[in-house]
Amino acid sequence: MCKSLCAMYVKVLAIFPDLEAARPRSTSGIQALCALHIALEKTKNVLQHCAIVVNFIWYAITGDSVVLKFEKARCALEDSLRRVEDIVPQAIGGQIAEILVELGRIEFSLDPVEKQIGDEIIALLQQGRNFSSSNDNKA
Repeated sequence: MCKSLCAMYVKVLAIFPDLEAARPRSTSGIQALCALHIALEKTKNVLQHCAIVVNFIWYAITGDSVVLKFEKARCALEDSLRRVEDIVPQAIGGQIAEILVELGRIEFSLDPVEKQIGDEIIALLQQGRNFSSSNDNKA
């Protein structure tokens, strides 16, 4: 997941100076660039979080949440790129179109084994909590 989103982040970041140089002067153009900048920041934060978290157990437990964060980052990039695509020169618009196609092909998902392990860990944690609660009630 990290590698595919990172590759798209790098591609968008590479054309960002060209987008700024196109200098869209309209209010909607400026808003579109700002939205893209915010989407890039959110994507960077998701990627940094992914790089920091190396604890397999934590990842297995929070995997669904991580996938959702990746999906949100991708959607933000797609939405903001679509807004910018219409206000830049055709050459840059073509690059954006290629990136949008690649973004659309990415599918974020957990490895089935990771998902199963996460589900089992969560079930064990819940059993432990239920056991603890029943012991507290007996005391």
